[in-house]
Amino acid sequence: MQKHIKILALILIIVLTFSLAACSQGKEQGKTGDVAVSGNANTVEFVDGIGRTVTIPTPENLKRIYADSTNSFVLMYILAPDMITASPSKFTEDDAPYVLSDMIGLPSYGTISGSNGVLDYEAIKAGDVQLIISSVQGKASDSDIETADKLQEQLDIPVIVFSTQLEQLPDSLTLLGKALGHEKEAAKVVDYFNGIVEKVTSVVSKIPEDKRLTLYYAEAKDGLSTEPGNSNRSIVFNMCGTKNVATVEALSGFGQSAVSMESLFSWNPEIIIVQGGTGAYDIIKKSADWASISAVKKGHVYEMPNKPFGWADRPPGANRYIGLLWLADLLYPDEMGIDFVDEAIDYYKVIYHVDVTRKDIESLLVNSMPPSE
Repeated sequence: MQKHIKILALILIIVLTFSLAACSQGKEQGKTGDVAVSGNANTVEFVDGIGRTVTIPTPENLKRIYADSTNSFVLMYILAPDMITASPSKFTEDDAPYVLSDMIGLPSYGTISGSNGVLDYEAIKAGDVQLIISSVQGKASDSDIETADKLQEQLDIPVIVFSTQLEQLPDSLTLLGKALGHEKEAAKVVDYFNGIVEKVTSVVSKIPEDKRLTLYYAEAKDGLSTEPGNSNRSIVFNMCGTKNVATVEALSGFGQSAVSMESLFSWNPEIIIVQGGTGAYDIIKKSADWASISAVKKGHVYEMPNKPFGWADRPPGANRYIGLLWLADLLYPDEMGIDFVDEAIDYYKVIYHVDVTRKDIESLLVNSMPPSE
């Protein structure tokens, strides 16, 4: 009897030992970016940017990927434009100098971004999409994880998610590069972006507090929508040392908190950055309603370029690094000590894979820089 008890005890110890080891291995496998071989030679287990483990095709088997929003699309376009067969938003001939020619005329399967965004599930399935790239603007919530899981279940297509918070973008690009088999491309882009951040922050850190301008970010057709300083959409303005005057509630998703002219008069910003492509620039510059505001009186109203994407917002993603260079050079040209047009030409080559001319960049900057002396 005692012999049987000893044998049972030994078996129990062995089982517990293996169980604890298995638990320990499971925790290690759950790290973001982990890749493990699956039971199928054509797939791998990948831990995405918000900690979800997803079975995805191996890089050599990935041909057709769809980004479910413009934010996600920017990540894809930067690292792997060759895998893009459809776009969440359409590019026009006006975009032609600033994007690869293959992007013009791409079909769209819809988008989850924007106030009325809708994905076309049937078009995605008909397009034989193998992988969906999705994104979140900050730290993932339980709701974000549930949304991604639900989308994956409804489409029966793997969905991987990455954060596009500016400080998290280097990690997101590195992870996406791993998933797509584009690690070298990702490393090059991350180094390039880090160089921009280091250049801008080194200059801004030396600007005295009393030399930092108050700023208003004018959105929508009338300029009477904005983002406060604690919004993810204001991070470029914050990093460039401006003081966002907007004391409004930050709205999730599409943003654009409403403001009144009375509030603008009381804030009296020294510089106004206008969302590109809205038409608000002309209103702000020419309307008598805005004329008494300091930024307008002094001619410090600038339109944010938006080709092929907004330079500091819209979307609030990897497209914003050129906005750091632009705004820092706009505010502190002597301290930055760069030829911004040359920097922009290089940026478009490295990040958007196109050769733009000085004329191309200068045409974007007509309302975006002080007039030449």
